[in-house]
Amino acid sequence: MNQVTAIQQQAGELFAANYPAVVQRGIDESTWGALCNTIYPGANPDSIIMAVDYCNARKLDIMLKPVHLVPMQVKDARSNEKVWRYVPRRGVGM
Repeated sequence: MNQVTAIQQQAGELFAANYPAVVQRGIDESTWGALCNTIYPGANPDSIIMAVDYCNARKLDIMLKPVHLVPMQVKDARSNEKVWRYVPRRGVGM
């Protein structure tokens, strides 16, 4: 194994250790970077995973951004207080 391959393998293992939920859904590091930095910038990583699950359930391509993450104030079931959360909403093209 050459040095480049070893570094790539270490990077992949580090990504898998830091983002097990992302790897479990079959998303690689470059796709995750695009989702976080370009398609859903500023969104919580858990909200992006929720959008991925939404698209997977409906057999939609997440990279086409068929779902928007809209910040909304919702009532927290545990505390009965209103909190801000990202809620997946269908895009116009759906």
